[in-house]
Amino acid sequence: MKKTAAIIFINEDGDILLQQRDEQAPVNPNEWGLFGGAVEGEESPEEAVRRETEEELGVTLKSIPLHFLGTYTYKNVGHGLTEMSVFYTTYDKNRKGELHEGKGLGFFNREEIRHLRTAPSVKDTTIVADLLERHKTNTHADLT
Repeated sequence: MKKTAAIIFINEDGDILLQQRDEQAPVNPNEWGLFGGAVEGEESPEEAVRRETEEELGVTLKSIPLHFLGTYTYKNVGHGLTEMSVFYTTYDKNRKGELHEGKGLGFFNREEIRHLRTAPSVKDTTIVADLLERHKTNTHADLT
């Protein structure tokens, strides 16, 4: 089973930052998805998500505490079962990352996400529902 790690950035309004993959993406081209990717070698899922965030968004998370949301298994068409470890932290929607991979990014609320063409990991609304529930009760670190 392929192991991946992803991060959900949530702003003060409860909206979630998604990345639109480009047409050359090897998995889920032209779909909206979470930032993240494969866990490589001996790295932990947290190390992988920190590396992928810097590669994809140009944001360094070295000193930012990440909150572990959970591990989800989903079927990725053509790629079999994928185990995804998901982390989250807050993100100021006025702060811009520099998109290094994909063709777009944007903040979306739960209703808007339902109408997007999304990757299988985002289609599992359990992930979004879990995060929104936790967001009501937890304090999150802001990116600096």
